[in-house]
Amino acid sequence: MKAISNTQKGIFFALCAAALNGTIGVFSKFLIYKSLSPSWIALLKTILGASIILIFFMAINKLELKKNIFGTNFILPAFFGIFCLFFFETHAYETMSAANVTVILMSCSTFSAILFTKLILKDSLGSRQLIGFFFAAIGISIILGLNENITFIGSINALLAGCGYGLFTVLLKSNNIEGGMLTTFKLLFWGGVFLSIPAYGTPFPINDFFTKEIIFAIMGLAIFPSILGFFCTTKSVTYISPAKVQIIELTEPVFASIFAFIVLGEGITLVTLIGAIITLFGVYIGAIKSS
Repeated sequence: MKAISNTQKGIFFALCAAALNGTIGVFSKFLIYKSLSPSWIALLKTILGASIILIFFMAINKLELKKNIFGTNFILPAFFGIFCLFFFETHAYETMSAANVTVILMSCSTFSAILFTKLILKDSLGSRQLIGFFFAAIGISIILGLNENITFIGSINALLAGCGYGLFTVLLKSNNIEGGMLTTFKLLFWGGVFLSIPAYGTPFPINDFFTKEIIFAIMGLAIFPSILGFFCTTKSVTYISPAKVQIIELTEPVFASIFAFIVLGEGITLVTLIGAIITLFGVYIGAIKSS
C-alpha cells in the first residue's frame, strides 16, 4: 500500500481547516443576533478553547509540558493569527453576511500569504499555483462583485482579518512551529491575552448569557474553528507552504455559504454557485494538481 506523502497530508489538513473554519460565520452571527458583543465572542471562544485543551492535557497527565507551556515565541503569531483574525472577523459579521465576510477574508489572506512568503521565506509560487490562484481570484471576484450587502466597515474588518491570517501562516513556517494541540493551546492563550484588552471595556450581558443556545454556540466556536481549525491549519503548514495552504483554504467561502444556507437561511444564488465552481477549479489547479 502506497504511503501518504507529506503533500497529501498538507492538502488534507488544509481542506479540513477550511471546512471547520466555515462554521465561524454561522455561530458568530447567531451570537450577534443574541446581542453578544463581537469583542466578547472573540474572547470567549478563545479562552474556552484554551481551557478545553488544558483540561485535556491534565486528564492525560501531560502537565510535564508546563516547562514551556506558554511559549513566548508564540506571542507574535498569536497576535496576527488569533487577535487580528478573531477580533476583526467577528466585527465584520455585524454588518455583512457570513459568506461575504469569508470571501473577502480568505481572498486577502491568500494575497497576504503569497506576499509574505516571498518577502520572509524568499520563496515563490510555481506557474500552476499562479494559474490556480488566478482562477480562484476570478471565482471569488464573481461572488463578491455581484453580491449585495457589501458594507465599507465590514469589508475593512474582513480585510484586516485576512491580512493577519495570511501573515500568521508564514510566521509559523519561518519560526519552524509544528502543528499540534500544544501549539494550538499556546496560540489561543496569547490570543486570549490580546483579546481581553478590547473586551474589558465592552458591556457583557451576564443576565442573558446563560442559555442553552448561547452556550452551545460558544462551545461550537471553541471546538470547531478555534481548536480543530487551528490544529489543522498549523499541521498543514508543517507539510506544505503557507501560500499553498491559503490557496486550498480559499474553499472556506464555499463551506461558509453551505452552512449559512442550512442554518441561517442565507440564500445561495446562481452567481455564488458559478463563482464557487471557478474557485474550486482554481484551488484544484493551484494546490492539488501542482502537487
